[in-house]
Amino acid sequence: MSQSRSGRQGSASLFLATTGHLAEIVAEDVAWRIALVQWQSRRPHRWQARRRQAWLLEYEELSRERERIVHIARFYGVPG
Repeated sequence: MSQSRSGRQGSASLFLATTGHLAEIVAEDVAWRIALVQWQSRRPHRWQARRRQAWLLEYEELSRERERIVHIARFYGVPG
C-alpha cells in the first residue's frame, strides 16, 4: 500500500511540476505573440532601408525566441 501511495505522490508531484512548466510556456507564448503584434505595427516604409533592415533583424530575433518556446513545449509534450 505504501508503494501505491508513493506512486500517487510521485505522479502528483510530476503533474504539478509539469503544470507549472506549462503555465510558463503559455505565458511565454502570449508574451511572444504580443511582441509579434507590436513588431508588425512598427513596420517601416520600403524606402526607409536602414529602419527596414533593423526591423527585419528584430524579426529574426523573434523567430529564434519562437523556436526556443516550441522546443521547450515539445519537451514537455505539448503538441505542435
